[in-house]
Amino acid sequence: MNGIAQQLGSDINGESANDISGRSISFNSAGDRIAIGAYGNDGNGTDAGQVRVYALSSGSWSQLGGDIDGEAANDRSGQAVSMNAAGDRVVIGAYHNDGNGTKSGHVRIYQYSSGSWSQLGSDIDGEAEGDEFGLSVAMNDAGDRIAVGGHENDGSASRAGHARVYSYNGSAWVQLGADIDGEGVNDRFGRTISLNAAGDRVAIGTGENDGTANNAGHVRVFSYNGSAWDATRRRH
Repeated sequence: MNGIAQQLGSDINGESANDISGRSISFNSAGDRIAIGAYGNDGNGTDAGQVRVYALSSGSWSQLGGDIDGEAANDRSGQAVSMNAAGDRVVIGAYHNDGNGTKSGHVRIYQYSSGSWSQLGSDIDGEAEGDEFGLSVAMNDAGDRIAVGGHENDGSASRAGHARVYSYNGSAWVQLGADIDGEGVNDRFGRTISLNAAGDRVAIGTGENDGTANNAGHVRVFSYNGSAWDATRRRH
């Protein structure tokens, strides 16, 4: 090696024009599986969106299982994607899905088994119309906890935003603790989100909080104490 970055395998291209493949990406822990979101893909309707998962073998990337298409036109599934450590579970955000009202958004979780991707549990819909739930998603290493941002949610104030964390109990995804709400009007809290390996700490970001100055932004970190999410630190 001469200090120059060496590409691993060939380019992984989008399926067709305006797919916007690569809008979101996520690796497994070994780095030999990758999930790629293409929220402009039209496989199941205009801008329904799509995710593809690839595995590295003998220096080449090959698709693992079939396409994971969005539910309906304009869902923009694949806006956000996150994979577990093993690379056999993936959570996908479709922030314009209308399952609980126009652009309420939703997420779906899929598991890889016997050569195909199957949905694990039911859809997790946004709380209300316009929430855009699923703009951001994160999954823990085990693939049994996910965090989801709904940056347009009005729970604490108009467009304050919120996040929710869910745990898989073997048959369904159940919310873990209460909603984690944004601080103030137009914060759009939940634009970005990340879970630690264990899934008991979550970092939630917004670029539009005004705590130190207009749109200065901030990040809040929460720790799960067994029943609730406690704020541990705030970074402006």
